[in-house]
Amino acid sequence: MKNTLEARCDLNPLDRFDPVSPQRKPELAADLRALFRESAGQDLVAIEQALAHGDYTSMKQHVHRFKGAAMMFDAAVIVEAIQHIEAILHAGGMMTNPDYKLAYACGLLRRQVGLL
Repeated sequence: MKNTLEARCDLNPLDRFDPVSPQRKPELAADLRALFRESAGQDLVAIEQALAHGDYTSMKQHVHRFKGAAMMFDAAVIVEAIQHIEAILHAGGMMTNPDYKLAYACGLLRRQVGLL
């Protein structure tokens, strides 16, 4: 999965976004994109803070919320990055260095959010 995520990291996650036929309502589509960008940044900060404090319950909640928003905006690359984080969180204690792997996965997610 890591190679797939890294290979897609240069794609704009909102390239396919078309919530309300932008030809008819371009200002609404632009407003929704701006709202998603802002929300994505806030979600990412919350995820990284939860990781820094070892609060995996909070991290799971923020990751799940962010994934739902990304799915609504058809931001497939962001959803993929979040699913990678969820898989690490799910495996948790069964992994070697889960915090390192989570930090790396969050870095990939941060890269995607930066492309919004």
